[in-house]
Amino acid sequence: MMPLGHIGFPLVPFLMMKEPRWDVRLLALGAFLPDIIDKPLGHLLLPENNGRIFAHTVLFALMVLAAAVAYRPLMPFSLGVSFHLLQDGIFLDTQGALWPLMGPFRYTDYELVRWLFAFTEPYTICEELFGLAVISAVIWKFGLLGKDRFLHLIRTGKLHRPRTQ
Repeated sequence: MMPLGHIGFPLVPFLMMKEPRWDVRLLALGAFLPDIIDKPLGHLLLPENNGRIFAHTVLFALMVLAAAVAYRPLMPFSLGVSFHLLQDGIFLDTQGALWPLMGPFRYTDYELVRWLFAFTEPYTICEELFGLAVISAVIWKFGLLGKDRFLHLIRTGKLHRPRTQ
């Protein structure tokens, strides 16, 4: 899980919106949910030792999208999940991405230390810096440095541009 990248990329559309109506809290939850589900399940409980299983599949993304189509307020949640899966490059592992059509999940020899070393890879560094830049731009654009605006965001999930005088 690369936290800044996973939250920054799905925030890009919010930078293009004048007054976004979507709940940013749902977007953030969707952006982290695949890892929240799969990392403990895949690395600690299941024998595959694979942190990209059920919630890192097209099936999961389609189920979330179907829920969002049926209940529109979930659309930012679906967007967050979709961005997460695209960022993780799930299509590089078609067996996992297209589960259960392509068979079971693969076993991996993943170790926690590999996750720590991932932060030194150029792609990860760029991803995290881009995420930080987008988060900073959202904070600036919507005036979230002010305590009241930030608390409003936490309470309602809504971003509002500061009024110019």
